[in-house]
Amino acid sequence: MRALATRELVVATRNAAVPIAALAVLSGLSAFVLTWAPGVPTLATMNLYEQTRAVHWVLLSAVLPWTAVRCSPVDRREAIVLMASLIRTRPGVAVVAKVLGSAGVLMLIVATGLPPLVLAQQAAAVPMVRVLTDLLPLCGLALLVAASAAAAMLIAADGVRAWIWTSVVVLGVLLSAAGWTSELSLVGWLCAAAGMAGTAMLSAVMDGSVLCGQR
Repeated sequence: MRALATRELVVATRNAAVPIAALAVLSGLSAFVLTWAPGVPTLATMNLYEQTRAVHWVLLSAVLPWTAVRCSPVDRREAIVLMASLIRTRPGVAVVAKVLGSAGVLMLIVATGLPPLVLAQQAAAVPMVRVLTDLLPLCGLALLVAASAAAAMLIAADGVRAWIWTSVVVLGVLLSAAGWTSELSLVGWLCAAAGMAGTAMLSAVMDGSVLCGQR
């Protein structure tokens, strides 16, 4: 699994989509902090840090699906089965490694929002530890996007359809989670649960399809 996850990381980091997405998040979030300090007047109930954190979520929800599809190697079911056989593992394990590698790349993009978040934290006099803990739930969003993109690329005929399907799935999960709670941290953990469930289902489907094909 480690070899396949490393492969995903290496392939992704060589793709121009990663720095483009990172720059988009960094510049968009920085522009918000510098333009709207001390915060948008219509959202007076939220301080500058809370508003910046919400904008960070919005930017990532838009950017991460495109990045996951654009930077990941397009592996069809047959290619994943072949890779799994070469390293003597199950296709389901190969899919899990692919998802984890992609999620690791997406977390790098998540981390690019840290400088503007720290700037907003300083302006709003919020404890620094809160900034770090608020980044953890975004791992759930990254996992959800990675799992959705992996499934979409196995099903869709091209990258554009995979991107659209991934965006729709992620948006649907976010809206459903927001219907349960308005706390972004809880939304992130719900995304993580959905991402883990999706990865497990995808792994089981890959293993099941191979077993059916061998009969």
